[in-house]
Amino acid sequence: MGRHPRRRTRMAVVVGGKEARTNYKVRQELRGHSLVELYLETGRTHQIRVHMAHLGHPLVGDTTYGHASHLVDRHFLHAFHLGFKHPITGEPLDFKIDLPPDLTPAIDALR
Repeated sequence: MGRHPRRRTRMAVVVGGKEARTNYKVRQELRGHSLVELYLETGRTHQIRVHMAHLGHPLVGDTTYGHASHLVDRHFLHAFHLGFKHPITGEPLDFKIDLPPDLTPAIDALR
């Protein structure tokens, strides 16, 4: 990934860019949409948004890499699980949180 060659405020999948790896799993098929779970192996700026748009499936509501949506007022992206080792103690830390209330109605509308 690197700077978009023409739109300098965006990132893009480009030749010679920094390595960026995102894996995904489709969790649920909805009407015209899919709920996906993403696993990042790297952490680049806008990585998820750039990779999904590059695949032809921008995030719902992402006005930078896709388009606005009547379903949400922001891009539909939520980190429900975050895990890492504490930088000093090395202790594994694990955090989980449910979908926020502003995103739940979008899924309900597509079911």
